[in-house]
Amino acid sequence: MKIVIEDGFSTIQKTGIGQYTLMIEKLIKKLNFNVVQLSPILLSKLKTKIFRRILYNLWFNSIFLIKLMLLKDEVLVICTNYSIPIFKLKKVRFIPVIHDLCAFKYPEYSSKIINNYEKSNIKNSIKNANKIITVSNTVKNEISKTFSYPLEKIFVINSSLTTGLMESKDVDFKILHNKYNIERKKYILSVATNNKRKNIQILIDTFKNISKKYQDLKLVLVGSNYKKPNNKNIIVTGYIADVELKCLYKNSFLYIFPSVYEGFGTPIIDAQSFGVPVLCSDIPVFREIGANSVEYFSIENNNLKEKLISLLNNKQQINMLAKLGTKNIKRFTLDRILKSIEDVIIDKE
Repeated sequence: MKIVIEDGFSTIQKTGIGQYTLMIEKLIKKLNFNVVQLSPILLSKLKTKIFRRILYNLWFNSIFLIKLMLLKDEVLVICTNYSIPIFKLKKVRFIPVIHDLCAFKYPEYSSKIINNYEKSNIKNSIKNANKIITVSNTVKNEISKTFSYPLEKIFVINSSLTTGLMESKDVDFKILHNKYNIERKKYILSVATNNKRKNIQILIDTFKNISKKYQDLKLVLVGSNYKKPNNKNIIVTGYIADVELKCLYKNSFLYIFPSVYEGFGTPIIDAQSFGVPVLCSDIPVFREIGANSVEYFSIENNNLKEKLISLLNNKQQINMLAKLGTKNIKRFTLDRILKSIEDVIIDKE
């Protein structure tokens, strides 16, 4: 059997889906399956996102299918970026990875065009997939309830630690100290794009509110689409290399993850792997991933400020969260995830 992994350019763009794809590919190769690459590398170099996406969909539903037929052997296609082709082929099994149902549950956080695009892809995937992979039991249950899809055909393969962080070399903190004017264990870290559902504004507002009292503390925001806040203690880095991000994680005092909705929550276990305590929003998937190893704040009651100040003044609680986090990440080891992948591939219908 040959396995094709199609990610829709996510590994090139180094998105969260891209990191997940790299993990899946690495583990499938570890199982000694034959992984075949069919991605349109030339299309990935196009700079205009809409034009690139249109051409990709044309390729995906034509040339890609022809290439699959030419493989002749039994083929399993794992599509890590939601969608599978419109047309089915004999001797080819399609398994999409559905990371979340944000377009269905929280359409207000994206444009109508993006929502409709994601909805149509997900509906097609659910209609034509041989089985489905998702990243958490929370999303598994959402898929089953939303589409009346059989639970036994939905397989959960969690994320592990971000591949780029695990494989990166260490960099001297002095480089980041000079670049961002930060001190070890004197900054809060948050890594996300400035999408509304990531809820970063509540973190910025809260930090501004306490910054006069805690003048030695800084907030470091890593990601895209941020406007520079009018506060000298808020640092916006944009996208950075994995070596720098790894160093920022290792030396941060606290990681804050204020999202309204997620499919998983990889930054929780990334932070915990470096012994960093986590404060995050109280949403179902974070309860699943973080369990009792993180501190939660309520989005509805907006008690982030109270929770943050409590942690800043409680070294014992900070140390306890760090220890609990180190235990928690053992639930997301590559060996455990490897077994989940093996079950999906070998369990034929």
